[in-house]
Amino acid sequence: VSLSELGRSLSAKTEKKNEDIVESGLPDSVKQLLKMIRELKAQIAAKEAELKALMADQNLAPEARQVQLEALQSELAMLNGAWASASANLIKQLQEQSLSDEQMLTATTLAMA
Repeated sequence: VSLSELGRSLSAKTEKKNEDIVESGLPDSVKQLLKMIRELKAQIAAKEAELKALMADQNLAPEARQVQLEALQSELAMLNGAWASASANLIKQLQEQSLSDEQMLTATTLAMA
């Protein structure tokens, strides 16, 4: 299997974006949750931008706007639920593992970044 140039580029960007998580020295399970939380936050921000653009679009018929608005709100609710679940799982992992105070601070900081 080979990746296209675009695929390699996107993969490299994702790896760089999560470089701080990878190099954090945290357990792998915590790293995976942190990456998931970061990705969900990015998706939520993108959906919020779509929602804002939709609300600013004066060219749409009211019915079409309403249908798209409901779809975006549903997607946002789903993403927010997934983010809340991932955050709860992170807290559980942090409590279950014997992490130092420094590791706890690192994980919390990375989760908020």
